[in-house]
Amino acid sequence: MSELLQIAQYSADEIKQAESISPAIKRYLDLLSNTSPDSNQQIELDRHQYWVRSALSVILKKNSPQDVCHFWSLSADKIISKAWASRGCSKFALAIFALGKWGSNELNLSSDIDVVF
Repeated sequence: MSELLQIAQYSADEIKQAESISPAIKRYLDLLSNTSPDSNQQIELDRHQYWVRSALSVILKKNSPQDVCHFWSLSADKIISKAWASRGCSKFALAIFALGKWGSNELNLSSDIDVVF
C-alpha cells in the first residue's frame, strides 16, 4: 500500500480543482482550519483530516481505489482506538470486532461501520 499525501502536499490549484468537484472538501478544510481542537474535538478533527486526504486522493487520482480504501480502513482503526482509549474502555474486559468492509480493509468514503463489542 502506498501512503496517501498529506493535505499540505497538494498545490493550491489541486485543492481548488478538487473543491470544484466536491464542495464537501471545502467544508472539511474550513472546519480543519477554523478549529482550535480541545481533547473532545481532536478525534473528530482527525476523522475530517483522514477523509480529506482520502477524498483528494480519489478526486485527483493520486492513489489506486484499493490504496484509498485500505488507508480509510486503517484510519477508522486509529479513530476507534483513540476514542476507546480516551473513554477509558481499556480497563474493561471488552473487545471490538471490525466486521464487513471495515474488517476486510475495504471501507470506501461513504461506508458506515458496524461496531460490535
